[in-house]
Amino acid sequence: MLRYTFLLFSAFLFPLFASVGHALEGRVVCQNGGDPEQAPGLSVFYGVTGGPNGPVLTMEYDSASGLIFVGGSFTSFLAGTTQGDGHVAGYNPSTNQWFEVAGGLPGTVNDLMFFNDTLYAGGDFNWSDGETYGVCRLGTNGWEPVGTLGAQVLCLQMYQNELFAGGNFAVSTNGNQLSFIAKYTDGSWISPGFAFNGVVRTMVEWQGKLMVGGEFNHSGMMPSLHVFGWDGSNGWAPGSPGAPVYSMEVFQDELYAGGALLSGYDTFGLAKLVNNQWNNLITLDFFNNTSTFSPTKLASMGFWKIKSIENHHPDYFSIRQLYASGNFLYQPLDPNTRPGRNMLRLDAGVGLTGDSFADSTVQDVLEINGTLFVAGLFSAINQTPAYYFGYSHQEATSVVEFGGDEEGPMAFPNPCSGKTLHLSGLPTDMLGMEALLTNERGQQLGARKLEHNAQVQIGDLPSGTYILSWPNGRFVRFTLTP
Repeated sequence: MLRYTFLLFSAFLFPLFASVGHALEGRVVCQNGGDPEQAPGLSVFYGVTGGPNGPVLTMEYDSASGLIFVGGSFTSFLAGTTQGDGHVAGYNPSTNQWFEVAGGLPGTVNDLMFFNDTLYAGGDFNWSDGETYGVCRLGTNGWEPVGTLGAQVLCLQMYQNELFAGGNFAVSTNGNQLSFIAKYTDGSWISPGFAFNGVVRTMVEWQGKLMVGGEFNHSGMMPSLHVFGWDGSNGWAPGSPGAPVYSMEVFQDELYAGGALLSGYDTFGLAKLVNNQWNNLITLDFFNNTSTFSPTKLASMGFWKIKSIENHHPDYFSIRQLYASGNFLYQPLDPNTRPGRNMLRLDAGVGLTGDSFADSTVQDVLEINGTLFVAGLFSAINQTPAYYFGYSHQEATSVVEFGGDEEGPMAFPNPCSGKTLHLSGLPTDMLGMEALLTNERGQQLGARKLEHNAQVQIGDLPSGTYILSWPNGRFVRFTLTP
């Protein structure tokens, strides 16, 4: 395939990213507050030798090769003993080695994505012919411009099998006036049928629509404060979450937006669209604004990227999660919830918790087989040196054998084929308490009562793997067989 032509040969001499553990048959993994010890979450981060010498703004994972591609404003990287070119690089997680990607790109990379099996980059590239291009792709002869869009591109998105680019531009290309968004069709950039009066920072497909977020307040003649939807023919304005939108993500088939933390919009930062209205998930009360931040500092804070993470690794317990990263300090009112700097995690049915104390902005997150990769402007995470790029295993901290005498949540039999799940290792004050039931996809299935005989009724459930999570942070995972 074309995408592999310019990768270092050594990157393919090793197997794809290996599993980080062995099967835990006959065990329950307790995480995030389970007895007998408190789980540290992602408290242990690791730096990567070498790597970019400046900020990493975006990451893209290629599942076919097991490689990670990063882009940003860095000017070089170190691959073993070879100095590489700038703005785009490759990383092999199975060998912990960086490699060159077709000599790099001549300008900052703001977004990377695979489209029709080809790696695309959006940015602001000053090409050797003296022209500026906003989109390039990795072709048979290296990086090449895509069309003649001379603009600063901030985001790329595929919709209805066509490539869309959004950014900070108002240009005329091949007779087409393009205002902050463009569509690539038949070798040319054209207007997709709508335009904006401000910067486009993010795009995502949701329920058949192309959702666009940014700093605009109009799309053509339609008022659309910071968010706009397009179904291929008609536009839709779902209201405003309250401030400019920097990132959007689909999580459990719901649309989330991340954006600015502004003193004038103290209910925004992270919001969810519910019944055509934005439900704000946080306020500035969570950010210690009276003692830590002045209004001036708050004006530069915000959530720069939100990502839906589903851990496909079978050996570790990790329900589906939403990560929000950016530039902020999370100081929760609940003393049992971990604080965090520049990265938060929303566990399905559990709530917000701090995941890291990065010393500067976290720009992007990426999960592969139970390992969370983090990129941004930081030089350390949780006091561990990690220059612009690091990772943390989502490892279990308490493993309890079924039927033993150890403290901790246990489910038996597991797998279970009956109508009743028996639990042990839970304190008596949890008897009668309701737990949230979710499936492996993170879909919420309602509440289940922990009866006073320490049983939970499951006879109405089809075969599959499920998770019971209690408000005090304890979890139990079990498998139901025919």
